[in-house]
Amino acid sequence: MDQGAYRFDMDDVDDDYTETKSFFRTSEFWIGVLVGAAVLLAAYASTDDSLSRDDGWRYVSAIAIGYMVSRGLAKAGTREPD
Repeated sequence: MDQGAYRFDMDDVDDDYTETKSFFRTSEFWIGVLVGAAVLLAAYASTDDSLSRDDGWRYVSAIAIGYMVSRGLAKAGTREPD
């Protein structure tokens, strides 16, 4: 195995790139905010028991976890130019 080629690959890091774009510039963030707000609005505005406030907060927590997972996958090895 050629150690020189391996070392070159490891040192080939271009500093002109960031890993991903900022969180507030992603569509996942804004969609998550809008859907979370809609779920909470529906939970608090509901007069019947179709969607309780506890369920609303549970769904918003699931949306937040989904966003974190999608953001983690997006950051897995992708880069964006500075």
